[in-house]
Amino acid sequence: MATPTVQEPDLPPEPIPRPHLHVWCGRYWRLGLKISVTLLYLFILLVCLPLLVWELFREHAKTTFSAWFVAGIFMLLTLPIFLWGLLQHLLNYSQPHLQKQIIRILWIVPIYSIDSVSMTSLLIIELCY
Repeated sequence: MATPTVQEPDLPPEPIPRPHLHVWCGRYWRLGLKISVTLLYLFILLVCLPLLVWELFREHAKTTFSAWFVAGIFMLLTLPIFLWGLLQHLLNYSQPHLQKQIIRILWIVPIYSIDSVSMTSLLIIELCY
């Protein structure tokens, strides 16, 4: 005796899986942003900055210009880190009495980095006269 065959209903084709798309577009977008910013910083610190400093020494740049250049590069690297920490505390503002003090402390980073660049450029101006 033959058993009757059951026909399966026509199912739509399954979508093609896209690897790691959920990291960039889904609920894990912050993780994707952290990964990309970290990789960009590592590239800048480990590749671009040494190449630029080597080029300065190869061209026999003055010491004051080299100091100003390195201070400016590190100022540009500290500002996004400061903004990221500030934004994280403002988005997750759950303990105002504590986080107010943390935000005040975070402001030290851009103030000192901008101050170091301005003092370096003032030294260059002073040396010119």
